[in-house]
Amino acid sequence: MTQEQNVLLAAASCARAVVAKFSRESDKEVGELKVTLSQRAKAFRDLADSLQARGQSIIPPTTGGTALAAPYSGTSGTSGTFSRGMMSR
Repeated sequence: MTQEQNVLLAAASCARAVVAKFSRESDKEVGELKVTLSQRAKAFRDLADSLQARGQSIIPPTTGGTALAAPYSGTSGTSGTFSRGMMSR
């Protein structure tokens, strides 16, 4: 999670690692026994694409225009919703 913005993008990265593993191996057939690793690679590739699309559609939470990912950057032009003493009588 330290390299990705959310859990879905992290899961997509993991799925792509599994794709790389299965892509290096070839389909095998011994008698009637058949192992199709290319089909597994395709399934994980489709999963990674789906997770990537879902992960990119997530909007990060904000507070008064300031993204929580960078609350002290000072790039937001709006003031926050909360202020000191706002609940005081």
